[in-house]
Amino acid sequence: MRSKSGRELGGLAFFTIFWNAIAWTIAFAFWKDMGHFSPVLLFVAIFPAVGAIFLVVTLRQVLRRRAFGVG
Repeated sequence: MRSKSGRELGGLAFFTIFWNAIAWTIAFAFWKDMGHFSPVLLFVAIFPAVGAIFLVVTLRQVLRRRAFGVG
């Protein structure tokens, strides 16, 4: 029986990169255009924060796979 963890990790990495590319691009556009504090900025800031969480989770999974190998 073969492990699918490598494929799942690849999917997680792809999703993380995709999410962060979109979230940070939109966030920078909003921050540049708004220039002042607004509730809209708080809402937009949620998406890069979630992207940072995805990044941490992905990096932890990569390090776990390197340390313990294929499960």
